[in-house]
Amino acid sequence: MISCENGEKLVQLATADNLEISSAKFQHRRIHKGTWKAPGQDICNHIDHVLINKRRASMITDVHTLRGPNYDSDHYLLSTNIRQRISKVKEGTYRRSRKWDVTKLQNPDIKNKYEKNIAQILNKMDQSPDIELEWDNLKNIINDVAFDKVGIRINTKNAGWFDEDCRKAIKAKNEARKKCII
Repeated sequence: MISCENGEKLVQLATADNLEISSAKFQHRRIHKGTWKAPGQDICNHIDHVLINKRRASMITDVHTLRGPNYDSDHYLLSTNIRQRISKVKEGTYRRSRKWDVTKLQNPDIKNKYEKNIAQILNKMDQSPDIELEWDNLKNIINDVAFDKVGIRINTKNAGWFDEDCRKAIKAKNEARKKCII
């Protein structure tokens, strides 16, 4: 534990700014912990530190001193190993595709109405020499008619067992976790 006045100020700063003192959390031999050697003595103190935001603290995998380099100072170099995670940048916006309620097509009336509407619209449509424009028109027709006649499927994945009691239990668990974290 840091016992001097400057150490207490460091701890107060770290607490106030949501920082972690990463240089003190890794176990090393005593020789690799000291960062400053008192001139003319064999006493080595740990007075240089690495602070990082607690949110990113898991990025630091090790902190230790390097005693070998000679650079004309009474401080030793402090080495920090950082694991950087690079996230993939998503291009454009992602829109979830609609899932049609295809079980309704088992009903012969709905199926016939769907087929007739598509046939009527396709008969009225003029053909275009551009294949991309033709495909966009066909896709839009199928989607519009499916939206009108078939409808969107409602997600019933958890409908059988996930009820209000489950929602309350999850909410209570999340609130308890927040209290433990803070």
